[in-house]
Amino acid sequence: MIKGGGDGLYGAEILRGAGFPAAEGWYATIAAPNILENPDAAPVIERFAKKYAQQPENYSITAYDAALVILDAVKRVAASSKEVTRDAVRDAIQTAHVKTLQGEITFDENGDLRNREISVFRIVKDDKYPPDDVLHQYKYLGVAPQSS
Repeated sequence: MIKGGGDGLYGAEILRGAGFPAAEGWYATIAAPNILENPDAAPVIERFAKKYAQQPENYSITAYDAALVILDAVKRVAASSKEVTRDAVRDAIQTAHVKTLQGEITFDENGDLRNREISVFRIVKDDKYPPDDVLHQYKYLGVAPQSS
């Protein structure tokens, strides 16, 4: 029987709550690229782990990237001599071209990310690491196929 779910099944809480062997073999997806295995992200991951005494999850990095997009929009609005309002920042976000760890962030005419990626993982216990170590207990399988 294949068992899986969305990003609610991806995280240390599931590994701690369900534990092994119950979690073994489950599939989980996240609505983000798998940045944790990207060598370019290693310095960010190391700083995060040192500061917070835990490994980041992919959403930690995408949340950071989202903040970069907002800051970029605020800076561009301020530099344009416009008043920095919610509407002005929203409009500036729509025209963003921000380089991040997950690649360039841009948006389409509907406000959706142009670079959409769903990453697929499978929980496979690795006894060399703590049971709730997301980086090592979830094995990245690849990007889910996209429909046209």
